Amino acid sequence: MIKKYVLIWLVVIALIVPVITLASPQDEDNDSEQESENEQESEREDQSEINSNSNQQKIAELQAKIKELMRLIAQLRGENPNRDGNQCRLELTQDLFFGDEDTALSQNVKTLQKLLEKHGYFKKPEGAQWGFFGRLTLAAVARFQATRGINELWKDNVNYVGPQTRRALSGCENN
Repeated sequence: MIKKYVLIWLVVIALIVPVITLASPQDEDNDSEQESENEQESEREDQSEINSNSNQQKIAELQAKIKELMRLIAQLRGENPNRDGNQCRLELTQDLFFGDEDTALSQNVKTLQKLLEKHGYFKKPEGAQWGFFGRLTLAAVARFQATRGINELWKDNVNYVGPQTRRALSGCENN
């Protein structure tokens, strides 16, 4: 009976030793794999931090470019800071002359007439249409320019709505 138990123990030991031997290097491999994974994760975190800083820098650069583009757009639209430092948007974007009429694409003459009306220089006659730069509009422009000391004359000394008048009508006289 003792022989039987010794034999069983020998068989068990013979079976366990190779398993333990195989398990040990594998555990070491697992440990080294775990270390390798930890190192890779650390590298990914470092790279992520570098990318984050790089992205933040790119975002700041893009925001600066956007701000510059917005300034250029405002400049092209005729928006400038007025004397108080606030934005002043020019409501008229082009020079206007006696005889000009509004089109489907542009309502500048009507805008001019509304601005002159707002400043007390123009009153549209009953039944008249907005949008034609005629004698009444020309007289209103001349009165407005005279009170503001604006001297914008076109051919034959006819007043026209130029840059100074456009700024003054929009409240941007000092720009």
